[in-house]
Amino acid sequence: MYSFYTSRTLYLKKIGLHYDDSNLKELHHIINWLVIHKSTQLKGIASDKYLACKYVKMKLGINLCEQRIAVYNNVEEINFEEIIKLGNVILKVSNGCGDNTFIFKHEKKDIKTIKKKVMKSFSRDFGLVVPDFFHSYSKKTIILEKMFYPLTDLYEFKFVIVNRDIKMIYIRATINKKIHFYYYDSNFKYLVGSKHYSFDISIFDKKILEQLKEYAYQLSEDFPNFVRVDLYLFHNKIYLSELTFDPQDGRPFMRDSEIIRKAGANWKRID
Repeated sequence: MYSFYTSRTLYLKKIGLHYDDSNLKELHHIINWLVIHKSTQLKGIASDKYLACKYVKMKLGINLCEQRIAVYNNVEEINFEEIIKLGNVILKVSNGCGDNTFIFKHEKKDIKTIKKKVMKSFSRDFGLVVPDFFHSYSKKTIILEKMFYPLTDLYEFKFVIVNRDIKMIYIRATINKKIHFYYYDSNFKYLVGSKHYSFDISIFDKKILEQLKEYAYQLSEDFPNFVRVDLYLFHNKIYLSELTFDPQDGRPFMRDSEIIRKAGANWKRID
C-alpha cells in the first residue's frame, strides 16, 4: 500500500503538476502544492471540525458552535437510543468528508442501521486515497450536533481566500429538496459562468453579509496562502461550518476554467 505522501504524489503526477511553486496558475494546483509542502499543526487543528470550534472562539472571541451537543472518541461511547429520541441531529466525523449521519425526528430509525453507518464513516481513511497531511496532527472523533431544520432555512457561505484576498464566495442552498450552489465575487456580485440564475441574494441583510465577510477574513489571518472558510447562516444567526485547505481533494470545483484561473492568478507563496 502506498504511503500518504506517495499516493498524493502519484495523483499530482497524473494531472501533470510539477512540485515547484513558480508554475502554479490555477487554484486547484495551488491547493495541491500547499497540501504537500505547507501542511502544519495549526492546519490540522483548524481543519478538524471539533478543534476548529475552539480555534475560532480564540480568534474571534465568540462561540460560533452553539449547535454542538457532544463529542465522542469512538462509536462505543455513543448512546444511540438517547440520540434517536432527540431527533433532528447529525453525527459527523471530525476530519472526514461527507461523513454525516442525519437523524430526523419524523423518521423511524433503526439503531443497528445508524450505528453501522457511523462505524463505516468513522473507519474510512481518505488519506489512503488523496492524503491530507495536516490531518495527522488531529485525532479523529465523532461530533453530535443539532440539525439546522428545516434545511430550506439554512444557507452555507463558502469564502475562497487566496493570499488573504476573497477571490470567490459560493452559497449552498436547499431549494425544492435539491442542493444548489450560487457563485459570487467578493462584493456578492454574480459570477458569469456559474449555474443557476434565479437565486435572489437580496433576501439577506447587507449587514449580515458584511459580518460574514469580516469573520471569514479574520479567520484567514493565520493561513495567508489559502483557506476556504465555511459559515452557516440560519435565521439570521452565524455558525461555523468548517475551515478547509483542500476543497474537492484539490480537484477543480467549478467547470468554468476562467474563474479558476482568476482565483489563482498572481498567487505568491507567503511563508
